[in-house]
Amino acid sequence: MNKFFAPIAAAALASFSISASAVGVFNEFTVNETVVPGLAVLGDPALVADKLNGSYRERLTVTGPGTFSAQAFGQFSAFLADDGGTPVSSFLNGGGVSGYRLIAVFSASGAITGPNMFQSVSNSFSLYLDSSSNTTALLTDGVTAPVLAGNGEDVLLATAGPLLSFGTGNLNGPPGAFNIDWGNFTLTAAGSSYFVSPAPFYMNVRVNGDYDVVTTLAPGTTRNITGDVSAVFQAVPEPTSLALVGLALAGIGMVGRRRKI
Repeated sequence: MNKFFAPIAAAALASFSISASAVGVFNEFTVNETVVPGLAVLGDPALVADKLNGSYRERLTVTGPGTFSAQAFGQFSAFLADDGGTPVSSFLNGGGVSGYRLIAVFSASGAITGPNMFQSVSNSFSLYLDSSSNTTALLTDGVTAPVLAGNGEDVLLATAGPLLSFGTGNLNGPPGAFNIDWGNFTLTAAGSSYFVSPAPFYMNVRVNGDYDVVTTLAPGTTRNITGDVSAVFQAVPEPTSLALVGLALAGIGMVGRRRKI
């Protein structure tokens, strides 16, 4: 990232994050577990929660001077309510024939802004329903997408990114932490039958987590990272935030044109 663009992107990210979480509470959503194969009788048709919680594995590669790319595989194992403070009874991560999992494949790329800090401006996120709880992922580096196995019956529920997507991370710790916001969270038809309320669904998803294991970044290296991850859903950002994000994206374009001259 060009050093003249970094402050613009940082300002846009700060305003986007503040406005999206200004209410100070997580938004509730309703899940219909009866659409999960094998749970037609046992599943809850009106499970209300406000947060997803789980764990993830990641490979982060320093792709060049001041740049990085990361690939990650997450497994959500619990629904939470009361602003993420109370576990919700469900068949998520139930195990055996009565359980299922939600898995996520996500990526990020951008600039290293300090010895152990980064800022991403290009991120992707895909959420799947794994009815057999058997999907695994092979992560080779931070550039190559994870290779999934045992995912033949998995159903895509939603995608997000890269439009209006910004993230920050701080590897200083322990533990360090990251935060990524997407402004175009989109449910598939299967996703709309699983996430049934509100309708239309929230257009933003915030994914954040910490790092349990990580080492210092160095050019040309790839790091293994593990940690906890959570996801909450949000309403559309305020117009001021959208304007600043647009300014940041315009800054990227100007930097690109300047380099071509």
